[in-house]
Amino acid sequence: MQVTKTVSSIEYIVYSEESKRKEIQKIVDKEKVFEYIVKEKIKKVVSYILA
Repeated sequence: MQVTKTVSSIEYIVYSEESKRKEIQKIVDKEKVFEYIVKEKIKKVVSYILA
């Protein structure tokens, strides 16, 4: 009984770590997308000014 308890708690820890990592990845992806949009807008503005 104790063994299965330990295994399930380890699985739980691994699972929660995975989901945390996925959440962090989502946030990072959103930031990258935002950064990309900002850079593109800056490029457009700069090319507009230089034109």
